[in-house]
Amino acid sequence: MLYPFENYQEEIYELVRSRDYREALGLPESVEEEYRFLAAGEYNANLCFTHPITGRKLLLRLNYGSQMQLSDQIGYEAEALRILEKSGRTPKLWYADGSKRFLPRGILVMDFLPGRPLDYGRDLLSAAEILSDIHALQVDRDCGLLCPEDSVSELLLECGSLLLPYREKAGGESAERILQLYEKAVREAKRERMREGARAIINTELNSGNFLINSAPERSYLIDWEKPIYGLPAQDLGHFLAPTTSFWKSDAILSAEERERFLSHYISLSEGRFDCAHIREDTECFLRLNCIRGLCWCAMAYTKYREGGGGESFEKIKAYLRDPFLSCVEEIWASA
Repeated sequence: MLYPFENYQEEIYELVRSRDYREALGLPESVEEEYRFLAAGEYNANLCFTHPITGRKLLLRLNYGSQMQLSDQIGYEAEALRILEKSGRTPKLWYADGSKRFLPRGILVMDFLPGRPLDYGRDLLSAAEILSDIHALQVDRDCGLLCPEDSVSELLLECGSLLLPYREKAGGESAERILQLYEKAVREAKRERMREGARAIINTELNSGNFLINSAPERSYLIDWEKPIYGLPAQDLGHFLAPTTSFWKSDAILSAEERERFLSHYISLSEGRFDCAHIREDTECFLRLNCIRGLCWCAMAYTKYREGGGGESFEKIKAYLRDPFLSCVEEIWASA
């Protein structure tokens, strides 16, 4: 039985009844499992079900599109999950099909893992342990994931394109302050190139809701691998610690002491598994850059939503673009 799914119910029925799907997952010939709608976003919808033979909880993911403009987004995500399985910190992949035979989108099935969202006040060390285990995986450069040659330049190019509409359509003091921060970031990038250290599979979207935290001895996990790349671990760390990340869903802004506690624990777990030289300095650099990227994204979103829509997100976006949050980012850059 399928929980009503508004747009593609008939096609989903065809998919879950198909021989390939059922044989790949070891499901009975006839449909006994119940599919329930879990959540949907701009690029994916998720349904959950329980395997009627194994009792394993699984998630069926339907892909709408690609944030990375990939022709086979689901295949890209599936390959990342295959590699990441050895870490023990990500969902196990059970099935993937990017052929779009049944639906005008790719699909995959992976474990539906337990856990609650990360709490910045009590789970920083758990997050450090998860990321250390993932970044420690030995992965070759030809792993099939995108490998930016210059992550800093690419990030700044994106920032410039995001900021431009806000400056043209909204302007004002906020736009000028963000522009000054952006120009400072460009000058710093020209002055100091990022050191090329050990690369790893990095998530690039380390929001609190993408962590699933469990009490010991159960493991905790990192889910949502839509945009992994083969990049520098410091890029993940800087994104995770940046106030533009933590403030979005929780209003949390980590203190310098909290950031140091996280980094010290991460380094203590990672040294000896991969090269951690310069990771503190590089993390601070990426933290500052992610602040700029977050502000520029909010500027773009403000321009998009101010004519209507956005709901609660629009109120949060406006909070990013004014004090005290804007002053917080300026203080981080002033201490650089």
